[in-house]
Amino acid sequence: MQGEESARHRRATEDFTEDVIAVDADVEALASASLSLCSSSVQAAAVT
Repeated sequence: MQGEESARHRRATEDFTEDVIAVDADVEALASASLSLCSSSVQAAAVT
């Protein structure tokens, strides 16, 4: 019984970790896109 619980906990932890990594990648992509957009806006404002 304890071995089953341990295996279940390990799988749940691995699944959670994979989800966190995926969310981190999404946040990083959004931050990069946002930074790029802000940079473009600043450059456009400097030109005008």
